[in-house]
Amino acid sequence: MIVDKDGKEIAVVETKQNIQKGIHKRNCTKSRFTNPSLWSIENPYLYKVITLVECGGKVCDNYQTSLGIRSFVFDIAKGFLLNGKH
Repeated sequence: MIVDKDGKEIAVVETKQNIQKGIHKRNCTKSRFTNPSLWSIENPYLYKVITLVECGGKVCDNYQTSLGIRSFVFDIAKGFLLNGKH
């Protein structure tokens, strides 16, 4: 799930996989949410991605990852733009 700085759920994605002990797997998911707070130098807003692993229907592991959403462009005429601004 993705939560904002106040802990409010912004998006939830669920993926089910059976993974045998000792095996490593990667999983990619996509999520969309509207009107995110953008990370910038003036406002370094970070979301948290919370990953839960369930074993037998119970949470047996979890991990939190910081997430900043921004856009950047290198333009030959305009130079570097962060979130549309110089």
